[in-house]
Formats: sequence, C-alpha cells, structure tokens
Amino acid sequence: MNKNMRIKCSGLLSCLAVVIFAATWPTIANGEVSSRNNRQLRAALKRYPAADTNKDGVLTMSEARAHMRRMAGGGDKGKDKGTGKQPETTKKTDKDGTTVITNAKYGLHQRQVMDLWLPKSDKPTAIVMYIHGGGFVGGDKSHGHRQPMKGKCLDAKVAFATMNYRFKQHASYQEIMLDGARAIQSLRANARKLNIDPRRIGVYGHSAGAIMSLWLGFHPDVGRRGGKGLSAYSSTVRVVGGLLTPVGTDGLALRYASRGDPPVFQHNAIPFSKTKDLHHPSHAVAVKRRCDQLRISSILLLEDGPKPFKGDPAAAQSAFFFKYLGVVNPDKKKKPADTPVKPDGSSKPRKKNGPDKVRT
Repeated sequence: MNKNMRIKCSGLLSCLAVVIFAATWPTIANGEVSSRNNRQLRAALKRYPAADTNKDGVLTMSEARAHMRRMAGGGDKGKDKGTGKQPETTKKTDKDGTTVITNAKYGLHQRQVMDLWLPKSDKPTAIVMYIHGGGFVGGDKSHGHRQPMKGKCLDAKVAFATMNYRFKQHASYQEIMLDGARAIQSLRANARKLNIDPRRIGVYGHSAGAIMSLWLGFHPDVGRRGGKGLSAYSSTVRVVGGLLTPVGTDGLALRYASRGDPPVFQHNAIPFSKTKDLHHPSHAVAVKRRCDQLRISSILLLEDGPKPFKGDPAAAQSAFFFKYLGVVNPDKKKKPADTPVKPDGSSKPRKKNGPDKVRT
C-alpha cells in the first residue's frame, strides 16, 4: 500500500469510527441500530456504500464495524477477545538522557499497553498522559507520538505517556473507562521505578480520548483502601484536557462532575455552523458551563465565536497544565504560583463514595 493510500485509509477509518460511536449513543431499544433508525448510519451509507455487504440498501451496525475491520486489514473474524500475543516491552535511552519505554503493560489484554518518555532528572517529575481518539472502535497510541504537548513536556522535564485501551468489540464503555483508571493506577504503582511524582499526573485526549480523560477527572476514585495490586492505588488526576470534545460526553463523563473536581482545559476548532459535526463545539461548551456551575477551574478555547482564539493551542494547554502540575514553564522563564498537592494526586476532596485512603 503506497503512502497516499495509507493516508486515505486512515482518514476513512477515523471518520467511520466516530460515525459508529455516535450511532451507538444512545442505543435503539428495539432491534439493531441501522440506517433505518439512525441518521449517522444513513450518512455513513451514503459515504461508504461498500459497507452494505448484503446490498439490501440498509447499513447495520454490524456491517459498519465489519467494514471498518476490513479497511484496517483485520479481516472479518468477529469479536476480538484480545487473546493474541501481547506486544513486547522495549526500553532505550536517547542521547539527551530521555528513557523511552514502548508497550509497557498495565493489564493482560493485548491493547492494555502504553509508551512513555521519561526525561533525565535528579528528582521525580510530573507526567502527562495522552489518550487517542477513534470512536472507541479505532485509533492507536502512536497518535501521541506526534502530539505537540509531548515536546512541550519534555522541554520542561515533564514525563509524557500515550496509551492504548480496549475497543467496543472487546469491552463495554464502562470497562473501557476503567482502562484509563488502570493506566493511571499503574503509573502510581511504578512511580519510584519510573522516577515520576505520583501526586502530579495530568491527562488529556482527543475525541473519544477526551471523554475518557474527562471521565478520569470527574469520576470518583476507583482505588480502594486495602485493595490488592493496582486497585490499592488512586485513579485520580490533577488536571485534565479535552481536544474536540465529542457527542456522548454528557452521558459518559459529564454526569459525574461535582464540586472540587480537577481543572479542565478544552480546545475546539470546529465552526458553530457545522451543526451535524460529531465534534460540534456545543459539547465542549456544555462541559465548560457545568464546570462554571460547580466552580471548577476551566478554560475553553474556540476558534469560532464572539472571541475566537488565534494563538497556539499547545502553548496554551502546556501553560494551563504546568500551572496545576507545579512545573516551571520554559516558555515563561519563571515559576508559576505554587498550588497545593494532595497525597492522592488530586486537588479535590474525596467524594463520598470514594475510598478514605489509598496508596500513592
């Protein structure tokens, strides 16, 4: 497959992935979701007629998913149980002293892996985790390798990570969210070995990854006092971010928001005129509005509206994250005001249904 074909296939996969995600939220009570009862699948049928494999003029959810697997080169073998061989974990040190760990495992499933960049430092560093998008049916942690935030973090001696997680063919939405929690718990469990500060963890994501990041910020801590293994560690984070916050955020993440949750950064470049876009800015506006109601510190950068943002979103995001992670911002050449860090790694009090104490 030549380069142009790979680019085209990647774009089609990404688009079809978000269509499938939107079509499954909410689900149809009677019968399978199809182009007969879902406008996203009707739009997908027009754009990808080959996905209608039986040529009956109706695109079902199973046909859409099977078509996406074929486009990705995965064949049509049905539901992936994740029983294949897990990728090998590798470790190397760059010339600047940065340690790069590839496919570090945080679970038993083959997609429960992450990549890390650990800058050389005499003391434990803060860390920022990126979560890729793809409608919970596609995407890969390699998207994080190209994130501008990665360079911003390493310049500031902040560790950076990017994770894979299970898809809808592997697990439920709630189980997928718990993959994010487990990854954070894994970072804390290995904090000394990785030379990271377990109190200073930030997370952000793109599209579906934005939902998972916001879920981590809003959901009560899943760590348990007296728990075994990773469950003994906190899943809380100190600051969260969402890029292109999508449809479905309200039902999967925003409903957990409460006063005392960590600060939220969002950026969206989609015009308000694109009313049918899955990443319409109204979804990010809803998050911002709820944060304001709960007095959660937040910022929303929109490139369309009364006060359009025209600057560098990565620079704005890094300044926001570094402030709450207590990091010296190289772009500012001065230290931001200190912010207190709680032992569990968050800036919020324990929620009433969370554990009284977990290990950091």
